[in-house]
Amino acid sequence: MRAARPWPGSSPEIAALSTGFSEAVELAKAGEVEIIGVTSQARVDAYADAPTMNEQGIDAAFIDWRGFCAAPGLPADRLAAYQEAIARMYDTPEWEEVRARNGWVDTHNPGDAFRSFLEGQEKVIGGLMKKLGFLRSGSEALDDTTGRSPRRRSDGRRGAS
Repeated sequence: MRAARPWPGSSPEIAALSTGFSEAVELAKAGEVEIIGVTSQARVDAYADAPTMNEQGIDAAFIDWRGFCAAPGLPADRLAAYQEAIARMYDTPEWEEVRARNGWVDTHNPGDAFRSFLEGQEKVIGGLMKKLGFLRSGSEALDDTTGRSPRRRSDGRRGAS
């Protein structure tokens, strides 16, 4: 969970919060925060009062996804066994309960479908990050403290010397 520091001269309350949806829902139910929007295509059942970005006129929609990855060279039989186990997990009522409770989108992209999904996400998120000013053309990230490109050291690496 990340919270923005209050603006200079303001009261010490949290000015903005970026966190996982399930954590935000609990804080909203406790009256500690107001969820101002979700980035999913549709409202999330776990907190249906939160409008989507699209409903607010902001053209931004993406999901918070998780993935299972393995090191290169994993034998095909081991890969197939892992993929089968994960697919079985997705079909359990226990997984559905966890997914629904946390407001996670119901998606499962195994194997090549996951690779295609990641490639699509790179385009969507990269475009959004450029539009918001977090990435410059050439995908160079801006320093999160100065808003400028990270400087290069004499050895060609980024960061302080």
